[in-house]
Amino acid sequence: MKTAAFALCAMFAQASAQCGVGSTAAGKIGGVSATVSAPKTMRNHQRIAYSSNPIGQPVGGCQLYNSKTVGTIFLTCTGTTLKVDTSDCKEYAYGTNKTTGDKGFTCPAGYYPIQTENHCSNALKALQVSDQTVSSLPSQYGPRYPFGCYVTSTEPQLGGSVLFVANGNPKYVFRSYQHYTALCQKGKSVITKPTSTKAKYVFADTSKCPVNYNPIVSNGGCQAAAKFLHRPDTTTSNISATAAPRYPFGCFSTKAGYLVFNTKGNKNLVSYTYQSLCVVQGQGAKSSLSTCDASCSSLKRCLMAIPKGDSSKGTCPTNMTSTKAPNCANPNLKPGQYCEGDGECNSDSNLNNCNGLYDVYKIVATPPKKDSSNSICSAGKSCGRCLHASPKCTGTSCPTTCPVNMLNAKSPPCSSPNFKVGDFCEGDGECGTSSSLNNCPGGYDVYQRKADPKAPVKPVTTGIECDKKCGRCFEPATVCKASMKTAKAPNCASAGIKVGDYCEADGECGTNSQLNNCGPYDVYMRTAAPGASVNVWQPIMKTDGGALWQYDSPMWGDSTTFNATGKLTDLGNAKYAAYNTVKFNTIKACVGTPGHCLVFKLNHTVANAAALFNGKYDAEGIIYNQFTALFGVRGQKKCTPQKAGFNTVGSSGCAARWGFFGNIPGQACQGQNSDSDGTIGFGIKGQGGGKQGAGWTSYFVSNTQGRDTAKQAWIFVKEVGVKNVAQGRFAKATSAACSSMPGYQPVYSKAGCQVAARAVKNADTSATVMSNYTSPRYPTGCLAIGSRGTLYFNINKKMTGAQYKGTIVKSICQKQQGTKAPTVAALKTCKDLPSWVDAYGESCRSYVKEKACTKNGGYGSGWDSAWGTFADSAPSNGVGANKACCQCGGGSTSGAKSQCVKDIARNGVVGKVCEYARSQFSIRPRTCSTACAAVFTSWYTRCSTDTAIVGYNRKARGRIGTYATICKTALTKG
Repeated sequence: MKTAAFALCAMFAQASAQCGVGSTAAGKIGGVSATVSAPKTMRNHQRIAYSSNPIGQPVGGCQLYNSKTVGTIFLTCTGTTLKVDTSDCKEYAYGTNKTTGDKGFTCPAGYYPIQTENHCSNALKALQVSDQTVSSLPSQYGPRYPFGCYVTSTEPQLGGSVLFVANGNPKYVFRSYQHYTALCQKGKSVITKPTSTKAKYVFADTSKCPVNYNPIVSNGGCQAAAKFLHRPDTTTSNISATAAPRYPFGCFSTKAGYLVFNTKGNKNLVSYTYQSLCVVQGQGAKSSLSTCDASCSSLKRCLMAIPKGDSSKGTCPTNMTSTKAPNCANPNLKPGQYCEGDGECNSDSNLNNCNGLYDVYKIVATPPKKDSSNSICSAGKSCGRCLHASPKCTGTSCPTTCPVNMLNAKSPPCSSPNFKVGDFCEGDGECGTSSSLNNCPGGYDVYQRKADPKAPVKPVTTGIECDKKCGRCFEPATVCKASMKTAKAPNCASAGIKVGDYCEADGECGTNSQLNNCGPYDVYMRTAAPGASVNVWQPIMKTDGGALWQYDSPMWGDSTTFNATGKLTDLGNAKYAAYNTVKFNTIKACVGTPGHCLVFKLNHTVANAAALFNGKYDAEGIIYNQFTALFGVRGQKKCTPQKAGFNTVGSSGCAARWGFFGNIPGQACQGQNSDSDGTIGFGIKGQGGGKQGAGWTSYFVSNTQGRDTAKQAWIFVKEVGVKNVAQGRFAKATSAACSSMPGYQPVYSKAGCQVAARAVKNADTSATVMSNYTSPRYPTGCLAIGSRGTLYFNINKKMTGAQYKGTIVKSICQKQQGTKAPTVAALKTCKDLPSWVDAYGESCRSYVKEKACTKNGGYGSGWDSAWGTFADSAPSNGVGANKACCQCGGGSTSGAKSQCVKDIARNGVVGKVCEYARSQFSIRPRTCSTACAAVFTSWYTRCSTDTAIVGYNRKARGRIGTYATICKTALTKG
């Protein structure tokens, strides 16, 4: 109970209202009406666990009133009224096995996994489980199990230990050989996924708040967060001043699920026992200057947080990365200087934007007062419009400055092309708006569109300038790259400078040697000339990653333009005329800057971008490593891209105009048409509501919401001619099939592949041999993959080029009188045990990735001694990774079928019975005649440890082994 864990502080001692001894409250407990008396005088808002029985019997919680209902009654004093809360009383039931009807791990209809360790303990009493002690699984092992309360037995009233998994994998499903029984509670699960793309609160895995979230600093905020996150306890308990330093600071939940608010806690405590409730950065922060990230009103100082960077790369001031960095409250600092924040001036001490540790701000000129002529357009410049932040809403002014239709999740974003001058919108960072303005009730950030400002006179330091003598065009850079801040930076007249590259100018090609836009350096970006022909890159669109270009935006298919006259290098959104007019077969995507790009060659020519991005699903290939490196994504589950291409739609709300889908890190990789969780690419949306113009959604990198990431991006297009390769000894096919060129065949050696690549002038001439895992998905031979022609040699002979269905592979071939194809014996390689996974669902690939094993069958650096041995982690009636996986010292290296497998193909008793079992036919032999008992028993004794037979037996749910036992019994009786 709460009173046993914490001493309630006299937070409301000053309040005179109280509920005296003998005050009563009526309520239904387990369906039975009961009257409960206050055991002592209670202060206003005090909440205690009920510790006596209204009918004078020994205390036993709720189970006294209903044998199926267990829990705790809470009494709350509000004013002078005593209220009874029985929400902690739950009805429990065992899970069932859907196949047999016995006890198992599937909750019956109307029941859900148990939410807290406290309820898990209560369920043991209600269901009379033999083990009455709950063991909580350490958080690092949580993803290997499903969420909830389980008994490790199918007979929980006789045996089995009790396990509670607080951070389990919500998509994990027990396998048939895992004998667990779930304990379930009646009523809908209280754990839900947030549906908002901007989650105000988050429930952390530990006592430490995650990145971009802060501890909650008010009791009311703590209770509001608990309600928002659907926590089972939404009323806070407080800790005494003497005990407070031993617990986390702020708002947190105990292991049993109780909500606690602690103002004197340890801010540096990192514990898996307690889990903090946190608020997103910027929410609830008090600031007199709403247009600043932080401010000091006494100093009339505005602080702007700099982007995340690193001092070694020139993107973070070096004098800020030490303990001697000036504090942001230093009165001697002036606008333009930098400072390090530690909570003063409302700065964020967890910003970590400089070298991942320091919290660095730039002091900017104090913003003008609201409504002055200089601040009318507080946002909107990047979108080509004027957006005015509404005054903070108070009292009767709310309906005027904060219209009701702005105070909900459906309010239009400020990037919407449909709202007019005078209309209101809600900002989430797009068009230069602030997502932490909080100027309207409910934490909404409301702006009003004003008349668009007159276009300013174009300064000489902006715009595209072309030089006839040089034959090049340049535009002053708005991004200061560290590689340009050096004497070794390339000169703008250098031969290697291409369109999209940055260079340092000294007056050549019409540049200005006094530009000084990157410190003392003069940095330009080379760009295409206005109205250039289609054989140069044409920009068609750019996105700040926000909602304007999300998947459902009409911008992808309509004929409008947007912000088409702005600078190409400006951050923000635009849609250029070329989107609707330029024919192309090559596309270039750039993320972060117009110089960080990936070029992709389509397998056909399209009339314009609208035809490509608003058409049917086009399964153009995507090379995983190239695409993820372009976006700089980290932490994702590395799986084969799901439904990669253009206009792709997956399951659970996932879609992309160009990209692919993946699964949460805590889930195994899924097939092409199976479950989709997260999305990466351009014009995307994902499961849980993430919608961006470019970037990735939460479930692509995380098991929880709140990790949607938007990226500034550009897309360029052009049409290039197809070069015909002279067909000499070697030739490069236009597809994966060498048979498309009469007289040619695949190349059958790695050395020959490299010679052939050089002969046809392939961009990559160093062949990589495909892994056993990858090779079955591609045809045999010498392969140039993707727009860059990455060279691979595939020894696998199971697929011909004509059988390959993709479009990203082009085979490099040789004339048929060349090298003969090797024999089957020469192609033998080690093979993992088919479909093998361990008792936790981990595959051979997972063992290799996590370095859990070594090639000689030993334990790798990633193996935890707490897991025991390989055999301890083996599936029921199976073998461990050291026998099943090639990279762990096991697998089959013969390259041919074992004698045990060949026996299955025989026409005799062994063959027929094993084939029935292997194929999982409905025929299940239940008797074994003495005529076949000896031969089958002898075969199973010899073959029971053969890796292939072990795999067949596991797939057949143990039928081969079961039949062997029946035969052995028959032999004994005979």
